[in-house]
Parts: sequence; C-alpha cells; structure tokens
Amino acid sequence: GKKGEKADEGTNRQADFIPPRKPYGFLAMLDDILQFAAQTLVDNGRVAFWMPTANDEEQEMPVPSHPYLETLSVSTQVFNKWSRRLICYRRIPDKDVDSAAVKAREERKLVGKTADELNPFRKAYFEGFQTPPATTGTSTPAAPATETPPPN
Repeated sequence: GKKGEKADEGTNRQADFIPPRKPYGFLAMLDDILQFAAQTLVDNGRVAFWMPTANDEEQEMPVPSHPYLETLSVSTQVFNKWSRRLICYRRIPDKDVDSAAVKAREERKLVGKTADELNPFRKAYFEGFQTPPATTGTSTPAAPATETPPPN
C-alpha cells in the first residue's frame, strides 16, 4: 500500500491495537511455564526459573510441580520481606511418567477473578507485606505461679 495507508492486517497487528486486559494469575503463569517445558524439552532436558515468594508462613507457596518434570534443585535468595527461588527441573521420559498424576493435573482448575486473587505474592508485595492485625478476644488469666520447695 501507499504511505499512510494501513495494510490489510489482522486487528492485533495494527499499530494502534491495544490488547485486551485479562487477569492472568501468577500460579497460572507458572503452570503454563511448566506445561510448555513438559511439551518442548527433550528427555532429560532442563529448565530453570526464578519464582518470587513472600517471607510469610501464611503465604508460603509450594514449589510448582508437573508430572513430566522432576524438581532437581530449589535455591532460595532471601531479601527483606520477600525471597526468590531458583527452581531447576528435568524432563522425565514419557515411559517413566505417572499416568494418575497426569490425569489429576488435567482435572484440576485454577480459580480466581482479580489479579490479587490470582497472585497472592503480587497482593502482598503491593500491600508492603503487611501482617494482618492481631485479632482481639478474651483470654483467661494464668494461674499465679507457685514454688514447690525442694525435697529434703
């Protein structure tokens, strides 16, 4: 075409195209990375990536797994209120994969609608890793301490 005319391209290839925003959860992203690795790696091939995590026991995220991948190592680098894990996987040969684990993986669904629901680390990061306020309730006073004299 002439200068200034748009070529007959798909909508997503136009210069002014803005992709739609859709919540894409962190766990879904990790799941997709592992699925891609399982589909594209050769037997015994390896993949490694950094995974950020909050330094909060209540938000502890397990190391992601996939039936076709064996976790080889997990190295953690701790920062102030968050850490990152370097996770390394090895592609398992098809003949060694647990078919029940493959079926269970296919049947599970990731839930969540908003970015914060889909990514607990993101939520904690943007909230400054604040700890929830302690709940107030009733408590029972401790019984006064008594000393037992040593036997004679």
